[in-house]
This record gives sequence, structure tokens and C-alpha cells, in this order.
Amino acid sequence: MDASNFTAEDFARWLRAGRAEIYEKPAWDWEGTARGFGVSYVILGTFAICLNSLFLYSLLARRRKAFSHAFYIMILDFTIIDTIKGISSILFAIKLLKTDLNSDQSLLSIRIDQYSGVLLRFTNLATILNLLCITLNEYIFICYPLRYSALITRKRVVLLILGIWIVSSSMTFANMVAGLQNRSLWIDDECTSNGEESEELKSEHHNKSNQSIKSITIDATAQSCV
Repeated sequence: MDASNFTAEDFARWLRAGRAEIYEKPAWDWEGTARGFGVSYVILGTFAICLNSLFLYSLLARRRKAFSHAFYIMILDFTIIDTIKGISSILFAIKLLKTDLNSDQSLLSIRIDQYSGVLLRFTNLATILNLLCITLNEYIFICYPLRYSALITRKRVVLLILGIWIVSSSMTFANMVAGLQNRSLWIDDECTSNGEESEELKSEHHNKSNQSIKSITIDATAQSCV
């Protein structure tokens, strides 16, 4: 090629062809990283399920002696919450173990992702409240040892655990509904500049949002019944 006709584009083409390995950095393998997280979630979730199942079996095998103390009732609630969290971690990892992460998700995988997100949010709130209750239990045991048996009874602990489940479920449901409302209020910028097409897209988006709210409400009700 004549040097006088050697343009900047020709030089860039020559650079990419002959010296690309010097100037180009290797792309980060995001899919491999995601699959690594997915495998770790599955391993940790399986370990949590097995270990908490062993604890649960030990408590139930000695239920007459164990459940006579309020502290072990709190431990039982912790065990159930951690088991649910382990199951949720495995469900969450399913989308990270796909062969092609860029492909569209199926309806089943979307549902599983939604369920796992709701369960993880619920278990996180319940874990925080359970830790607060156990800390309060230890505080009363240390500061008021003579009145501990009168203050901390089985009936009060069971009512407290029931209240934790109700509060965690209510806050999770409220957060889910608030997220759906914010999503339904979102308007695409392209819709505002397309006249009649904009109205169709808004109507379709509104209908889909209502259907999503209805389906998720039914699913949440079914979960609470189970």
C-alpha cells in the first residue's frame, strides 16, 4: 500500500490485526463469575438445610425436655427460618446456573426468582427480629436472674414468635406491593413521543402491571396459607 494513501483507518486496522494482543485487555468472564456465585449459593444452601435439619431432629427427639425451656423454643424458630433461607438460596441460584445467561428467562424461572426474593426478604427480617429477641432474653437473664422465670414464659415466647412471623410477612408484603406500584408508575420516555402508539403502550403496560399485582397477590396468599 502506498504510504501517501495510508490513512488513520488503515493504521487502526493494521493495529488491530497485528498488535491487538498488546492493546486489548481480556474481557471479564461475567458468566463464569455468576456461575461461581450460583454454585456457592447451592453449596451453602444445601449445607444450611442439612445442618438445620439435624438440629431440628435433635430438638424434636427431645421435645419434652427441650421445649420446657423458652430459650430452646427460640432456637427452634431460628432453625426453621434458617432452613427456609437455605431453600431460598438454592432457588435464587437457579438463574445463575443457566447455560446462556443472556437468553430470555422462562415464565417458570421468573416465578422461581420472585418466590426466592420474597422468601429471602422475609427470612432476613425474621432473623433480625429473632436476634433482637434472643439478645433481650439474655439481657433479662443476666440483669434479672431471680425474675427470669416469671418474665420469660413459654406462652409469651410463642406469642412473640407468632408476632415476629406476622410482622415479617406484613413488611415483606408491603414492600412487594410498593415495588409493584412504583413499577406501574414508570413511563418509558419513548412512549411520550409517539402519540397514539404511546397510549397503546401505556394501556398495555397498565394491564400487565395489574395482572402482575393480581398474580403476585394470589401467590403471596397461597404462601401464607401453606
